[in-house]
Amino acid sequence: MINIDKMGKGGVKDVPDNRDYRSELVMGSVTLPDEYSVRDKISRVENQGSSSSCVGQAFAYYAEVLNNVETGNFIELSPRDIYSLIHLESGGSYIREGAKKLTESGIVLEVDAKSYETGNNPTEAFMRGRSDITDGEEEKGMLYWAKSYVKIQDNSFEAMKQAIYQNYGCVSGAIGNNKNWETAFVKPGEKDWGHAFYCTGWKIIDGIEYIEFVNSWGDNWGDSGYGYISNDYFTAGDLMFSPWTIMDLPNQTYPKMQHKILLLLESARILIEKIKDFLRSRKSKE
Repeated sequence: MINIDKMGKGGVKDVPDNRDYRSELVMGSVTLPDEYSVRDKISRVENQGSSSSCVGQAFAYYAEVLNNVETGNFIELSPRDIYSLIHLESGGSYIREGAKKLTESGIVLEVDAKSYETGNNPTEAFMRGRSDITDGEEEKGMLYWAKSYVKIQDNSFEAMKQAIYQNYGCVSGAIGNNKNWETAFVKPGEKDWGHAFYCTGWKIIDGIEYIEFVNSWGDNWGDSGYGYISNDYFTAGDLMFSPWTIMDLPNQTYPKMQHKILLLLESARILIEKIKDFLRSRKSKE
């Protein structure tokens, strides 16, 4: 058993923004199987230690799964790269900001921005630092650039299932507390807090349907690091908050786009030189 009092949380409810794309308008709905999961595309369960980096952890999982879906490879990506750019001064971060980060600058490789302190679980101060991340490493991270982030309907069990199936997951926040938090969330009680996690699928256990998620408290928590949320939690009030799903891009999108931009710049440079030569030749004849 782990001591939940010592584990970091850190999911903060987003401020509503009418500019957000809504999943019910962008995605629509498709026929779903009885059960579904991308659990087999996750290589390991992370441990955020005492840091409040759960949003960074969740979106790093998500980016790794999207890469695995495309390439079949397990590549570790850095939660610290995300959290160090989006953390609030008081700790934790808005969930929207994690999604936004993937669409603006991708995500750096874990080997280039390690999220463990000399092999130990990270502290808050460590997860906020990024002075060791070079421009070249950030450039490599653009390989994992995403297209857009889409807001899922709050407290909608079915909308979350659609997002998981169509976009290979989603990241959501939820209210929890330190009492009886074993493998799933319980209703608010003592020491309420917000937490974020990556939802990987849904399954039926003893006749009850659950959303499956991977946590970032190590594999000693829950079901080897995974937890389950029933529809009751969705209908019990504002316990679930700020769910987002990612619409991905092929890994080679940014490099190809960068190459095209360089070609355009070079063509523009040549054209400018030709214009200059033409003007100089005209001036010499006058």
